[in-house]
Amino acid sequence: MVLSGPSRVDAVIAQLGDPAAESVLTLTAQQKTVTVKVDAGSADSIHKGAEVTIVLPDTKRVPGKVVSVSTTVQGGGDTDAGDGTDTAPTLQVKVRPTHSADVAKIDAASVQVVLTAETRKNVLVVPARPASSPSGSWRSAVPASRKATWW
Repeated sequence: MVLSGPSRVDAVIAQLGDPAAESVLTLTAQQKTVTVKVDAGSADSIHKGAEVTIVLPDTKRVPGKVVSVSTTVQGGGDTDAGDGTDTAPTLQVKVRPTHSADVAKIDAASVQVVLTAETRKNVLVVPARPASSPSGSWRSAVPASRKATWW
């Protein structure tokens, strides 16, 4: 078998003595990727190239990017192993760390991926139910660099 360059083998399919006319092995991307199942209803806010944060098992946060968003919905009406419960419809999203050195020592692990659905600039977000002060007035905590508003 001759390949065009360096490759990572995902699985060897052929057995000794099998005809070479069929697939012999499967390859995977050279860079490590994370596969995430996301709610199909949230798919509109996830786009190829979007920046994400990958939280490693040691809680270290590393930057990453979405490399693909599946268009095939999985689940949604199927039952899990006959237990009668419906599974929520999901899509697969593949994420790749920005710097491969951040995950060089990890072969497989459970990680968390933080996706930002929407960002707004120059917006102050206040809790729907502000905290009450001892004097009975209502206020919201704001960083010292900003002006606090009292109600």
